[in-house]
Amino acid sequence: MKTLLIIRHAKSSWSNPDLQDFDRPLNNRGSKDVKMMAHILAERVGTIDLILTSTAKRALATTSALIRDEGIDYKELKQKDNLYHASALKIRTLISQQVDLHESIAIVGHNPGLTNLSNEIGNVSIDNVPTTGILAFEFDIENWQDILKKDGKLLFFEYPKRHKAKKVK
Repeated sequence: MKTLLIIRHAKSSWSNPDLQDFDRPLNNRGSKDVKMMAHILAERVGTIDLILTSTAKRALATTSALIRDEGIDYKELKQKDNLYHASALKIRTLISQQVDLHESIAIVGHNPGLTNLSNEIGNVSIDNVPTTGILAFEFDIENWQDILKKDGKLLFFEYPKRHKAKKVK
């Protein structure tokens, strides 16, 4: 069994229109949301064997906050330029190339690729993975290469507004 976590970067700032999309930092809401989601992720997941993150500033900041704020336990972290605005197929192919010793992999990246990937691999219908959204899928496979031909089972889908709504009640 393998576990795949799909994590969309936190909300980014548009306050400086001169910045390239790749260089946008997190905004205040994004910084707060990632702290909350780090806590939720720590409660739901044990050690993550491998984290693959986009090198865009907002994705790196999200990954850093997840690790720092709740001390998400991980064994290896790789920054991947090709995760920036990657298609679902490109992400799935990247996952298929990972070492089979990894039982769990987290992808930190961008839409629309992450939403499309989630819908493809889990036979779910998600309109949009919101910023700082986290999905977990379990695959009945031994080799990551098999992710190209097998679908997974959705274990959970967490996102900030879901938990903010609970606090209001």
